[in-house]
Amino acid sequence: MSFFLGGDNAVEDVVASGGDIYYSGLSDFFFQVVFVATAMSIVSGAVAERMKLSSF
Repeated sequence: MSFFLGGDNAVEDVVASGGDIYYSGLSDFFFQVVFVATAMSIVSGAVAERMKLSSF
């Protein structure tokens, strides 16, 4: 987590190491966060489209 905490090797945390996995854990975490944010915005947009606000 040195990427978020300001470590010296921030780029090396994102780039995959020579291990078996193709991507690092931090890039997987970032992808999952962006995926969840996109899914939540789609659902909240669909709900907001169908809501009827009596104040307007």
